Amino acid sequence: MEHFIINSSICLFVLWLAYKLLLENTSWHVFKRWFLIASLIVSLCIPFLVVQTIVIPIESTPFAAYDLAIEESIIEKTAFEMNWWYVTLGIYIIGFAIMLWRFGKNLNSFRIQQDDEISSYKTYQLILRNQITIPHSFLKRIFVSKKDHEAGKIPTVVLEHEKAHLDQKHSLDILFIEALIVLL
Repeated sequence: MEHFIINSSICLFVLWLAYKLLLENTSWHVFKRWFLIASLIVSLCIPFLVVQTIVIPIESTPFAAYDLAIEESIIEKTAFEMNWWYVTLGIYIIGFAIMLWRFGKNLNSFRIQQDDEISSYKTYQLILRNQITIPHSFLKRIFVSKKDHEAGKIPTVVLEHEKAHLDQKHSLDILFIEALIVLL
């Protein structure tokens, strides 16, 4: 497990650093999106590559050659032994449950609520929420504040921006990354 985490983390860090240094300030948005998704996939696959290592034997000197006085002592075994595999598994299961609950709670927030008003914007549903909300989109829906929309405080540019997210299927990217967060 440690092998997977270390190799995956190093690979992800190197690809993230390449993104920060080379791509972050460019306007190649489509390329950047695919680079980031590919970085996640590559960093998950890297630990499964088998690298042959060569062990070079080192001549060792027997310990008795050092002429040290060693006192023999009897070490009693304690009755309680910690099985670290179970501890690690328990921590993972707790983290998994918390992140799964968080993911479910976030998905639930995208459901249409009783007091929401449903309208349309081009080919997508426009969900007008009574509570104050920042305009956002998910799958086939654009969510905005009903009060702001009726007052004309939401420019068409904002709705077009959210429509672009939906056209480019960014919700699928978010679902993929959130699933990885839950799993890992």
